[in-house]
Amino acid sequence: MGAWYGSKATTGLGQAIVGLMRPHDTYIETHLGGGAIMKRKPPALRSIGIELNARSIGTLCCDYEVELVHGCCHRSPADYPFEGSELVYSDPPYLMSTRKSQRRYRYRYGDADHEALHVDETGFRVDGKTQWLHVATDGALTLKFVHLKRGGEAIEDIGIIPRYTGTLVHDCRGAYFVYDQCNHQLCGSHLLRDLTFIVDSNGFRWARLMKKLLREACHRVNRSDAKTLTAAERRAVRKRYRTILT
Repeated sequence: MGAWYGSKATTGLGQAIVGLMRPHDTYIETHLGGGAIMKRKPPALRSIGIELNARSIGTLCCDYEVELVHGCCHRSPADYPFEGSELVYSDPPYLMSTRKSQRRYRYRYGDADHEALHVDETGFRVDGKTQWLHVATDGALTLKFVHLKRGGEAIEDIGIIPRYTGTLVHDCRGAYFVYDQCNHQLCGSHLLRDLTFIVDSNGFRWARLMKKLLREACHRVNRSDAKTLTAAERRAVRKRYRTILT
């Protein structure tokens, strides 16, 4: 079907990507496109390709059996019953601002779809020792990493945040603020938890009002089609915020 924009078929990158894949029983490839990686890797016991573009689904040719799913590359993996022996390869369309042409893909992501990355870390015990589960998600895809460390050493080893240039949403740990190539936003859930502690322990009125404001703003965003506040709503939130603090 010819070369695809951003394809790994002609750059030699496909073989390098396949070489990095860990052993797996089930291979799931989202944003399948022309299937350059699927066609270059050894077959798994089960291979699944997910693509929204019906044309690429209908023209894919592979040397082994592939279960083709015509649907959303976000919802389909979310509904899959993972057991631990799967490997997921996801290569979504590039940022609009990085492309020379804006008409290469039938289905595209806007820059807003790449703008926010939520990160967190949770401790748990393994063989009597504390390790840390680091999570990074953009709301559509979620990556999880286990590391012996919680802070900067783990962040560097994982390698996502040092290269990220959008808005990083986190719990206000100092290790995140080291990275000034991205914007920073405090996690609303963590703020609500801290405000709840202040209300329960001290009964401060300002904390109760701030908690109410954050919840109302969140509900308003969730109900909107654009998933954001209008300019007028943002001005109203800022005004209430300043009033509460003064």
